[in-house]
Amino acid sequence: MAEMSDVSELFEKRVYRKSRSENSVNTYSRSLGRFLDYVGLSAEELAEKVRNGAFNVVDSLNRWLDDLNTRDTAPRTQQVYFHAVKKFVEVIVPESQVNWKLVELPKTWSVEEDRPPTKQELKDILNHGNLKDRALILLAVSSGLREGTLAELQIGDVDFDAYEDVAVIKVRPEAAKQRVGYVAFATPEAKNALKQYMELRKRRKGEKETSLFNCKTDAIRARWLRLLRKADKAQKMENSHQIHFHTIR
Repeated sequence: MAEMSDVSELFEKRVYRKSRSENSVNTYSRSLGRFLDYVGLSAEELAEKVRNGAFNVVDSLNRWLDDLNTRDTAPRTQQVYFHAVKKFVEVIVPESQVNWKLVELPKTWSVEEDRPPTKQELKDILNHGNLKDRALILLAVSSGLREGTLAELQIGDVDFDAYEDVAVIKVRPEAAKQRVGYVAFATPEAKNALKQYMELRKRRKGEKETSLFNCKTDAIRARWLRLLRKADKAQKMENSHQIHFHTIR
């Protein structure tokens, strides 16, 4: 959808109100878009047909999930798609009475056996990154912050002066997973990397961005995967890579 429609804008606002996460908004919007492509309708057309009883959401979802199964789409991905469509209908057509229990969702289970990198592996990975990569990874290692929280950090959330050796990271409620603010700390090594990174940004003319790393969760994972490949550490398990970004926390 090239332009933002009224129903799409309302849908995204409600997703953000619930999650307080731009990443969730993007994920749900993409998921809804895939369903709209499958049924060949716009968001407005889908809403109107559901409102008039001319569209069976349950049957369409079950057929779509069957199709996704034939394409080996991951069960967890299918569940995200389902919840996006469900959220859209509940927000845009709240009067509809859809029995969502009739949608047969695939079971999910964890089969990953990921592991954290060793100290030497982490050094090798950092050697292939730039200053931004180094600051981001060292902060994650020392503070234990999630990708989603790192993506939401602002420049003003970092206090270099509170302590001589460590930096204080003030995590705002809207950046925290449980929506409760808290304080984290960056080790001297991470603090030094952050300072160097911030100095580099200050030297850039016209730098007005207030986001600390200026990248979303997907971009953080992509940067990590790029470094794994450069360091020849991108070993794969059956369905994913062995060393995930979250394992360095």
